[in-house]
Amino acid sequence: MWYNTLKTWVSSFLAGAFIAIGAACNLYLGSIGYSWLGAFVFPIGLLRVCFFNKALYTGKVGFILENDFYYFVNLFNILFGNCVGALMFGIRFSCRFQLGGGETYAAFINAKFLSWNVNVLITALVKGRMAGVFVFLAVKSFKTFKDNGLKALFIILNIAAMVLLKSDHCIANVAYFGRLLPYVQADFITIIISFVFNCLTNAMGSIIMYLLFEFNKCQD
Repeated sequence: MWYNTLKTWVSSFLAGAFIAIGAACNLYLGSIGYSWLGAFVFPIGLLRVCFFNKALYTGKVGFILENDFYYFVNLFNILFGNCVGALMFGIRFSCRFQLGGGETYAAFINAKFLSWNVNVLITALVKGRMAGVFVFLAVKSFKTFKDNGLKALFIILNIAAMVLLKSDHCIANVAYFGRLLPYVQADFITIIISFVFNCLTNAMGSIIMYLLFEFNKCQD
């Protein structure tokens, strides 16, 4: 049991690190005026997760209904490992590479944290669910197609769309948090509540897409 848990932590740590690499590339390209290019480079994180078969919370939560209780419990191990990997690599990139435009990035990272405002909550709900939808579609495409080129193409298109639409991916947000730590103004409780809300909305979007696919199969 401990061996399997350790394997899960290592796999999920690497998955979080891969997402952090994509997030760091996206931030850097955005800082030099190539935000659109950053959106298409960001998917290198999920490409590595899928092709190297690593455990990513947002890639697995959508399939929770077709698995057993152990799968559900293991999601917490995966989420923990993802967060540690994303945070550590985010902080590492923060120390290694400097960004210009401090005010812009302060606004960017602090917009990730919820305030007790109905409009903010609704926006966060929509953005979180959108991220869940796009990640589910990317992973579903990877599982469905046999050709590696098509797998990669649909991952890139879905994740680029997620970034361009400014969706909130919980693990990417942890990486952004580590990367932009000096600019964070929110208190600890607000950060935790925002993260949990983001995890739940990502799950909601993924599970909704799973149910739609299953309903479509029943119709066929």
